[in-house]
Amino acid sequence: MTTPEAQARAEIDRLLAAAGWRVCDADAAPDYVRRGQTFLARLRHMPVLDEAGLWPTQITAINNLEKSLKENRPRALIQMATGSGKTFTSISFIYRLIKFAGARRVLFLVDRGNLADQTLKEFQQYVSPCNNCKFSEEYIVQRLSRSTNPMHLPIANHA
Repeated sequence: MTTPEAQARAEIDRLLAAAGWRVCDADAAPDYVRRGQTFLARLRHMPVLDEAGLWPTQITAINNLEKSLKENRPRALIQMATGSGKTFTSISFIYRLIKFAGARRVLFLVDRGNLADQTLKEFQQYVSPCNNCKFSEEYIVQRLSRSTNPMHLPIANHA
């Protein structure tokens, strides 16, 4: 019997596939994926953060997030003041997770439609410090909405 968490993950995978997200082909995967390194192992060997264009609080936040994940503590919270660049910080961190740790997908949740629009725009405008490409030119960025999910999706069940 599967757990509620496994069922929720399977449903998210199904919805993402229905939305057209591609699945990484093993032959096209980066070398570290083919060698069988775990996500945690890849996290531990990420390059040093390129601090150009980041504010000190953003640098601290990204470094602390990476430290937390490297120590296998996956629950983290970014708490920064209004206007301090939380979305940009998050996108910078997500870019590093995908580019250097081989994250296959990231689900970025917001609680309002206008925040979803703003976040999508920031993802599309983000320019990589590695190659000067826009995020959305390198990776697929999609805004999923309630219309994409016609069924109720229980993410967590409380007993």
